[in-house]
Amino acid sequence: MCTYVEKILSIYQCGFRKNYSSQHCLIVMLEKWKLCLDKQGSTGVLITDLSKAFDCLDHDLIIAKLYAYGFDYKAVKLIYDYLSCRFQRVRINSSYSSWKEILKGVPQGSILGPLLFSIYINDMNKAFSHSTVYHFADDTNLLYSNKNPKIIKKKMNQDLKFLFDWLCANRLSLNVAKTEFIIFHPPKMSLNDRIVLTLNRTKIFESRKLKYLGLIIDDRLSWKFHIM
Repeated sequence: MCTYVEKILSIYQCGFRKNYSSQHCLIVMLEKWKLCLDKQGSTGVLITDLSKAFDCLDHDLIIAKLYAYGFDYKAVKLIYDYLSCRFQRVRINSSYSSWKEILKGVPQGSILGPLLFSIYINDMNKAFSHSTVYHFADDTNLLYSNKNPKIIKKKMNQDLKFLFDWLCANRLSLNVAKTEFIIFHPPKMSLNDRIVLTLNRTKIFESRKLKYLGLIIDDRLSWKFHIM
């Protein structure tokens, strides 16, 4: 199964995969940003985090996507049996709640859990018209480059509408508190006008710096905040 999944997964998913790591995700994105800056362009980057993603995966959608990717009946039936008939309850001291069936999510700490999650979000990149999507596990990043920041704002706001529609269709949500937006500008470009994006009527303000996968990255790619 793992071999087949590797063939269908997006090349921009760097989490839960053999021979991929956080370094791959960072290097690919950094090189793209640097190339754009070398051409005097700007790159808008939206860093998002899916809210409790592993706990919210819809079982029916998992099965539907497995069929869509060409898994045969026996393989899908095995996954269905693996996800079905799971129950949980809560214990507080010596008191127990009643048992309740788990109808969503994949088992945490399991081998199949990350694989099923990667398959579940694999079609997200097809939802956008302009941005390129990079994943590291459930961290999802939208990138769009242009020499005109106003066009970046327009195109990324359009893609945010598509993102919201995809999340609704797949019964997932973003952790808005962990969602950040930054634009990497050429050194001589003015920074007076900051850009604001909108996701389902929630405003996302442009940041001067952000922390991602252990690096503190500023909008000039100067690394001064990381080495301070």
